Amino acid sequence: MKKRIRNTCFFAAVMLLLCLPCHAEAGYRLEIKDGCLAVWDCTENSWSYITDVPVSSLPQADRDRLQSGISAATAKEAASLLEDYCG
Repeated sequence: MKKRIRNTCFFAAVMLLLCLPCHAEAGYRLEIKDGCLAVWDCTENSWSYITDVPVSSLPQADRDRLQSGISAATAKEAASLLEDYCG
């Protein structure tokens, strides 16, 4: 029984850590939404901006980074990152 409780607590801690980076490190994340480059607002838990730039048009390295999300502390930083990708 103790092992099951310990395993459950470990699982909950891991899940919490997986959810925290967006809120702890950044206010925004560049991600993929419906195959396009988009900005997720971590404080509002909603999409801030969805571009019409297909992720398939980006180099594989950029697509890989976007799969896990690219953090941006501020809206200005997120806009700058978008400019880099949208050219």
